[in-house]
Amino acid sequence: METSHRSQLDQAKDAFARGDYASARRLATPLTHTTGPVEDDEQASVEQEARELVVRLTPHRITKLFFALTLLLLSFVTLFAYSR
Repeated sequence: METSHRSQLDQAKDAFARGDYASARRLATPLTHTTGPVEDDEQASVEQEARELVVRLTPHRITKLFFALTLLLLSFVTLFAYSR
């Protein structure tokens, strides 16, 4: 079972390297959830690597804030330009 998890993690890493972040997230997310006690070091290693990959794919809060502020500023400038 660990080999299938390892191969799924390798597929997620390859997708990340290609820039296919949606596939990388889809493949790595299920590997982060523990279904029971960790059986061996290999399983723990796969889970840890998958967690790190998912963290790298998660946008930072400040990025979301800047994006929202940019949209707000764009809306303000657009409304200002059309009101003149």
